[in-house]
Amino acid sequence: MHEKEHKNRIRAPTLRKSVRFRNTGYSEGGASRTSNILKAWNPERSSAKADIDANLRSLRGRSADQVINTPVGAAAINSSVVHAVGDGLRLFPRIPYKFLGLDAKAGREWARKTSREFDLWAASKNCDLYRRNNFYDLQFIAYSTYLTDGDSFRFSGGKIRRLTCRIH
Repeated sequence: MHEKEHKNRIRAPTLRKSVRFRNTGYSEGGASRTSNILKAWNPERSSAKADIDANLRSLRGRSADQVINTPVGAAAINSSVVHAVGDGLRLFPRIPYKFLGLDAKAGREWARKTSREFDLWAASKNCDLYRRNNFYDLQFIAYSTYLTDGDSFRFSGGKIRRLTCRIH
């Protein structure tokens, strides 16, 4: 065999005691099985409903604790509420005035008057059963409760007040 042919010949693989392949991406990061800090972290995957239902009491307690006792927790909830709720829901009535037998001018007048009456009611504390908050405060409270506890509802028990709508 010539010296030139010997150099071009394909070499057979040699056996080594340990061959370590260096992985890239997640294998060396968050999915690493060799990192000391990640070896003990092996979470089990289940459905969101099963996971939340099993831990709901702890999650709600910790969430409320963070909102009440830490500035970061309170700021997270308050900034989310301010950006989502803003000034709150506003009424912009648009009625089918032709169907009701009104002309356009009477329809606009009805909408303006209804909007004014709604704003008076919403800005007052008459919309709250205990007369502590106005309509816009109640929206802020409801959404922040939803973000903190995971759900929110309105219970209207006790004294029942009638809300009437008048068409003039």
